[in-house]
Amino acid sequence: MDVINLIPDAAQMAQVFAQAAAPAFFLGACVALAALLMTRLNDVMGRLRNATPEQRARQAGSLMQRAKLLHSAIGFALAGAFCTTLLLMVTFAAALLRLQHAFGAPILFLVATIMVGGSLLRSGQEIRAGLAELDEYT
Repeated sequence: MDVINLIPDAAQMAQVFAQAAAPAFFLGACVALAALLMTRLNDVMGRLRNATPEQRARQAGSLMQRAKLLHSAIGFALAGAFCTTLLLMVTFAAALLRLQHAFGAPILFLVATIMVGGSLLRSGQEIRAGLAELDEYT
């Protein structure tokens, strides 16, 4: 087997790039979700830092709960992004080595989707906690 046979042809590489489009967009969505959650966490932590002692005594429990939920959501979003990155790596490595990736790729995509689902669940819980905090003050 010579080196020329190891290099995929243009048609095969075009197919791989077409298959990689959806995971690439999913990776962008994971990163955008993590950025949004980090902004929310920064706001919650800023409220904790800038609170007067009276405010801190009254709000610390709910703000800490929200911070923990956001931290967990960020972790899930980044785990989903990591799985999606692995999926892209497996897809291109399999193409270069002329291997079938039909079994590993769906598993990685399923895990990534579950992780992002966990992130959305935690994010929803944090939003609910924020709304409950808002109800206390109105």
